Amino acid sequence: MLRTGFMVAYVRPSIALGVLAMTVANCSLALDFESVQCASKTDCTALGLENAECVGSVCVAQGEGGSGGSGGSAEGGGGSAPDPRWDCLDGFQQPTVEPQEMIEHFYRFEVATALPGTPPQNLAVKVCNQIDVECTTPVDMPTPDANGALTLSLASTFDGFLVVTAENMLTGFVLLQPTVKLPQSEKVIRMIDEPNFINLVEFAGGTYDPMRGVGLVLAVDCQDDRAAEVKLISPDADAQTQPFYFKDGAPNIEETQTDEQGAGGYLNLPINKVIRLEMHRATTDELIGTTSFRARAGAIVYVPLGPTEN
Repeated sequence: MLRTGFMVAYVRPSIALGVLAMTVANCSLALDFESVQCASKTDCTALGLENAECVGSVCVAQGEGGSGGSGGSAEGGGGSAPDPRWDCLDGFQQPTVEPQEMIEHFYRFEVATALPGTPPQNLAVKVCNQIDVECTTPVDMPTPDANGALTLSLASTFDGFLVVTAENMLTGFVLLQPTVKLPQSEKVIRMIDEPNFINLVEFAGGTYDPMRGVGLVLAVDCQDDRAAEVKLISPDADAQTQPFYFKDGAPNIEETQTDEQGAGGYLNLPINKVIRLEMHRATTDELIGTTSFRARAGAIVYVPLGPTEN
């Protein structure tokens, strides 16, 4: 299912754009996408996943064991339970709410800079209809509080995107995530200025062309948690486009799939066209979801993506 603009997820998303920790003198850079689901088996049990272990900060179902188990061997070795991270992919359907229903606290955001605890200066947010590509006529211009927190109440049928601006920060176009589960995980919008972004790109081994666009994809699984072992495919990336994935907290153009942060994307995308995107499991090539968005010159488009109705 491809989209020709920006879609709104009919749940409570807050789009996590990452935390930049950097020491310019030694080029130490890292991004924390707040993707930790667990620290121990106890955390998984608390989430209702009693037959799961904490692996790489993600709860993973373990085999039940015993003869005849699912996938068991001829010797009666233990089988493996379905992986809850991906068990929704076969015939996935997005959860819905009643048309035109207004839900308080439906969309919740917190906007901050790359330095935690520092709200951006002169922060402004515009809510835009999908068909209003340049957002010349915003549907709303809500005011975040002093801490950068923002709550939107919109009809469930609203189809649009956000434009987020702040003093000295790169503009963010936020593609709202299609519904994966209710309620969606809450996340945080973090903004970054151009000099620090250039340093980050150079650290990754890439180049930055301000006349082209950047797409930052945040991959989530069936539990709406950040997804490792995911790869991105876009037929609209051209010879100047550089794909990247995050590895150990930093972007890297040599990586070929996501780690536990579930983050990747593209540098230097062509603008003035729709960028189609597919997300696959790297281990099985199984299609997870599809979307599309418009790359913007000198801006970052944030693309949260999980399972979609393909």
